[in-house]
Amino acid sequence: MTDHYYYLKNLVVQKKVVTAGPVFDPVFGLIILRTDSKEEALHIMDNEPSVVQGVHTYIISRMTVSLLMDHLSPERYPGEIADKILRKEVVVPAGIDQVWEAWTTSDGALIFFSTDNKIELRPGGPYEIYFNSQAAYGQRVSEGCRILSYLLKQMLSFERNAPPGFGPLRE
Repeated sequence: MTDHYYYLKNLVVQKKVVTAGPVFDPVFGLIILRTDSKEEALHIMDNEPSVVQGVHTYIISRMTVSLLMDHLSPERYPGEIADKILRKEVVVPAGIDQVWEAWTTSDGALIFFSTDNKIELRPGGPYEIYFNSQAAYGQRVSEGCRILSYLLKQMLSFERNAPPGFGPLRE
């Protein structure tokens, strides 16, 4: 069961497991996955240690999440607003439509920014730019960063962390 726990915990970090835990009366376990395909879900569950060891079996059912409470650790953001501001301004020879596409879509970011990314334009959506997509999750650069807010073609705010080499200061 230790292997089961750490396998699922790693999938939480990768944002593949939304939630997992026991259900009582009747007793069974529930794992809610976020995957791009049924094949990916089957792969995850076929390799889940308690399934491999014959402790558990599973049934996969498709689900669309309509409502979800977002829980963020209070340590995720600073308690006080700092007086330090980082400003960077660049003028580019492009129209607003081209710039908006480049910064707010996965295809756009591929053109000018990196070779891999995960961008979903919605508050709370991922804004992950990978500079080394072959590296382990957590070492690609901006895993876990999210879109904070946007005004269509006017403003985009997103989280950004430091490169993995910064260690504890990264977040």
